[in-house]
Amino acid sequence: MSWVYHIFFYDWDDFYETHGLDALIYLQFLACLNRIVILFLGFALCFTIPTFLTASRQLLPPSDPMRVSGTATISLSNINSYDSHDRNRYWTTFLSVYFNSFVSYFFLYKVYCVYHYYRLKLKSKIASYNLTVRISDVPQILTDEQVYDKLNKIFPGKLHSVERVLELSNIERMVQLKKSLERERSRLIAMGEDNANTTTCLLFVCFKAKRDNIDKLIEQYDFRISDVSDQIALEQQNIDFYEPTPVIYVTFKDLTSARICAQSALDRDPFSWKTAPAPDPADIEWSNHYLIHFRKKIQYYVITVIVCFINLSWFVPVGFALSIGNLKVLASIFGHGQSVDEFSKNNPKILMWIEGIIPAVIIWIFYLILMPLLRYFTYHQGWLSKSKIEEFTLHKFFAFVIINIFLTSLLAGTAFDVWQQLVYFAINPPQFFPLVALAVPGQVNYFINYILLNSVFAYSIQLLRPWWIFLRGIAICCAYSEEEFEEANKSEEFDYPYYYGMHILFFLVILTYSSIAPLMIPFGLIYFGIAYFVHIHNMVFVTKQSFEGFGNLWPTVFSQACFVLGMYQTILMTLLSMNGFYWSFLLSPSIFITYTYWNYLNKNLFFLCDHGPLDLPTDEPIDPQCLEQFKTLYLPPGLKA
Repeated sequence: MSWVYHIFFYDWDDFYETHGLDALIYLQFLACLNRIVILFLGFALCFTIPTFLTASRQLLPPSDPMRVSGTATISLSNINSYDSHDRNRYWTTFLSVYFNSFVSYFFLYKVYCVYHYYRLKLKSKIASYNLTVRISDVPQILTDEQVYDKLNKIFPGKLHSVERVLELSNIERMVQLKKSLERERSRLIAMGEDNANTTTCLLFVCFKAKRDNIDKLIEQYDFRISDVSDQIALEQQNIDFYEPTPVIYVTFKDLTSARICAQSALDRDPFSWKTAPAPDPADIEWSNHYLIHFRKKIQYYVITVIVCFINLSWFVPVGFALSIGNLKVLASIFGHGQSVDEFSKNNPKILMWIEGIIPAVIIWIFYLILMPLLRYFTYHQGWLSKSKIEEFTLHKFFAFVIINIFLTSLLAGTAFDVWQQLVYFAINPPQFFPLVALAVPGQVNYFINYILLNSVFAYSIQLLRPWWIFLRGIAICCAYSEEEFEEANKSEEFDYPYYYGMHILFFLVILTYSSIAPLMIPFGLIYFGIAYFVHIHNMVFVTKQSFEGFGNLWPTVFSQACFVLGMYQTILMTLLSMNGFYWSFLLSPSIFITYTYWNYLNKNLFFLCDHGPLDLPTDEPIDPQCLEQFKTLYLPPGLKA
C-alpha cells in the first residue's frame, strides 16, 4: 500500500526527474479538476441546492404537468418561470456561472504555472534536445555544402554539426528483418538448451521440433543473418548516393544560438526552412521525414476530410447505443412497441437498468476501437515526432467526444433522429444552442450512468488489469529467449490523448450540470478522484513511456478546457434566456473573458515555454564529448545498425 502514501506526500520534483514532464502535468491537471469540482460542490451546498429545494414547482398539484418530484426538486426544473418571486432564484444559477468560471480560470492558471516552471527548468539543461534544432522543408536540390554554408553565414562559429536526414527506408527494412531473424535465432537456441528431446510451450500453441531440426534451423538463421548484415554494410558504404530528405538536424555549441535559431525565419521563402526545437531522440518519427512540404499538405487535408466524415457518421453507433436508452422508440420503429410496453409494466426496474447502463457500455467499447483508428490517420498526416502525433490525435478525439457523446446525446434518442437534427441544423444554425439548452436538463440520468461506468467500472478494470494478466500469462508460457521474456514483461504505454479527452468531456458535463442539476457534482468528484488515485498508481508502478513529449500536450489541453468553458457559458446563457430570465445577457461578458484569458496566457506563456528565454542561465558546462554524442543521437536508425 505504499502507493497510497505517494498520492498524498509525493515529491513532485522527484516525480518529474523519474517520470518526466508529461506524467507530471497530467497528474497536476487531474488534481486541478478535483479541486475545481470540490469548490463547485461547496457552492452548490451553500447556495444552489437550497435555492432549488425551496422553489415552488414541487408544491403544485399532482395533476399539474409542471409539477416536479424526486431528484428533479434539486434542479433548475423546480423553479417556476411564471412566478415572479420564483424567477429571482435564477440569480443563483447566474452567479454560479461566474463563480465556476473564475474558479476554473484560477486552477487552470496554476497548472500553467507548473508547466512554465518545469519547462524552463527543462530548457536550462545541457541536453541534445536543447542544443539541437530541427529544420524542415529544406530544398532537396541544395547540396550538403550549400546547406552548411547558409547556416554558417547566419551563425558563424556556432555550429557543431549539420546532419541531413537521408531516405534510408531500404536500410531500415533490412535492419528490422535482421532484428526479427536474431530474435527467432535466440528462441531456437533457448529451445535447443531444453532438457527434453522435443520442445513446446506450456500452452501447446508453439511449434514442436526435435534437436536435430533445431540445429539445422539455427544454421539457416546464421546464414540469413550474415547475408542481411552484408547487405546492410554494402548499403551503408553507398550512403552518399542516397537521396536527402527535406529535414536536417543542426547541433549548436551553445544554448543561446540554438534558441535563436529555433525561433527564427532562415529564408525569405515562407514555405521552406521551417525551424523548431528538436524533440527527444526517442520521440522522432523517422518514417515521415522523407515527405516533402506539398505531399504533407495534401495528406493533411485529405485525412482531415476523411476524419470529419467519420466524425459526422459516428452518430450511427452512438445513436444506436442511445436508442437502447429509449427502447419504446426503437421498438415502435420495428413494430414491437406493444411487447416493450408489456415488459416495462412487468419489469420496470430491469428496463430502467437496461436503458441506463447498456448505452454507456456500448459507447465505451466503440471509443476503445476509435483511438487506434485516429492514431493511424494522424500518423499518415506526416508529423515528424510521436508527441505531435499524440497532440493531433487528441485534437481529433476531442472533436469526437464533444460532437458524438455530449451533443449527440442531447439531440435525440435514436440514430434516425440524430440525422434529421443534423440536417435541420445545417439549414438553421441559429437554432442549435437553444435546442441543446432545452435538452440538457433531460439527460441527467444518462450522464450519471456514463460517469459511473467510466469511474467505478473502467478504473476498477484498469487497477486489476485482467487483460494484462491474461496476455502476459500466454506470453510467458510461450517465451524461451531472454528477448521474449523482456517483451512479455514490457510496461504498458499510457494513452494520454484518450484520458485527456475523456477528462475534458466530463469537465464540460460537470460544469454544465453544476449550475442546473448539482446532483451531478458528487459523481464528477467520484470520477476525478478515482482517476487520480488509479493513474498516479499506474504511472509510478505500471506504465512506462517509450518517449518523452516534455508536456507538449498541455497547451492543447488548456485550449480545449477554455473552449468547453465557453460552451458552458453559452449554454447557460441560452437556457436562462429561454426560461424568461431577461438578465441572462449579462453572462455574455463571461464568454469574452474566457477568450481573453485563453488568448492572454497562450500569447504570453506558450511561446516562452516552447522555446525558452534567450537569457535563461545554465550552471552546467558543455563538454565537447557530449556534443559529439548529441550529434549521433539524431542519426537515422539505419546508420546506427
